[in-house]
This record gives sequence, C-alpha cells and structure tokens, in this order.
Amino acid sequence: MLNDFEYDYPDEFSESDTQEEVELVFDLLIHTTEKAFLLQFGVENVWLPKSMAIINMSMHRNTVVLPRWLMVKNGLEYYITEETLVPREKTHTEDLFNKFAKKNKKEEEDKDIPF
Repeated sequence: MLNDFEYDYPDEFSESDTQEEVELVFDLLIHTTEKAFLLQFGVENVWLPKSMAIINMSMHRNTVVLPRWLMVKNGLEYYITEETLVPREKTHTEDLFNKFAKKNKKEEEDKDIPF
C-alpha cells in the first residue's frame, strides 16, 4: 500500500548517508495523506514519507529536506544543487583521494627543483 512508509536503512548506504540530509527543489505538491507527500519533480511523481521529509513552500521555490539515501533510492539526484547541499563530513574515499592528490602535487613540484 502506498501510504505504509516503514523504511529500514538500505545495506548499501553507510551510516553517514543515513544521517546526512539534502535539500531538493520540487515543482508541485500534488497530494498529501496522513503519512506521505506526493511531490512532482519534473515529470516524475514521488511519494515521500512525512516522517522523513520536511517541506518548505514559497512563491519562488519549493524545497524538501530528506535523508540522502532516500534521495538516491528515488533517483532524485538531479534536483539537488551545490547551494542546497547540507554540509557533511568527508567520506573515507574522499580523504584517500585528497591525500593521493596532495602527494602527486608534491611529487610534481619536487621534479621542478633542479638539485
């Protein structure tokens, strides 16, 4: 049934993904029930549980804040922008990438030193 929104965190998401929230821009609030919102994102209509979504509607922009994993699960990544991204801690992969990039940069700088 559409209105039964009991979610367990998916196994493929890390703990930080389950706690991280993002803000998305949506077009229209189509319908509400006791437990869910039906929102229109472009040509897609998506049901989101009220327990996990906070809606802010204005004349200029409609936004919804929800967990990152729920955004990914519903394929809504297109509707997030850099300025609406809620700050989060870096992931382990990002830390490794940054260390690798710094190491390569230092190696390139060392090549330029003639001694």
